[in-house]
Amino acid sequence: NKVGHALHALDEDFKTFTHSPIVQSAALSIGYRRPVIPQSMFIFKSAKCGGTVTPHQDSSFLHTTPMRLTGFWIALEDADEENACLSFAPGTHKTCPVSTRMVRNPDGPSPATVFTGTGAHVDDSQYVPVPVKKGSMVMIDGAVLHKSGSNTSDR
Repeated sequence: NKVGHALHALDEDFKTFTHSPIVQSAALSIGYRRPVIPQSMFIFKSAKCGGTVTPHQDSSFLHTTPMRLTGFWIALEDADEENACLSFAPGTHKTCPVSTRMVRNPDGPSPATVFTGTGAHVDDSQYVPVPVKKGSMVMIDGAVLHKSGSNTSDR
């Protein structure tokens, strides 16, 4: 499902867009003074086979001190429940502290990373799908639980 990490540093198109005035303005509008881009990637879900992304909090993977992380998710095509739009558990950025963290494995090179802690969990019924149109940008608080299903569509 994922292509690369650090595409904002390695690919000219990603770099140009990531550092564009519209993205910078969005970050400034939510209170960032000197935004830093720790990660970028392309996630694709092919028709009838795009895999599930399990519930998670982005701050488990990208730890900051103080903990302040916002993901910018941009829809490259219309995303709905059939082709696996994002689903969020509203309010979990306030009610579910980030209690797990991906770290380098202290026991050796394999696996390279491990998770500490137990992780947050809510009942599946609390997730709300968020369909969006192509070109939409969704800002994701690093502590909010979110997921996406499999692409069951022909798109």
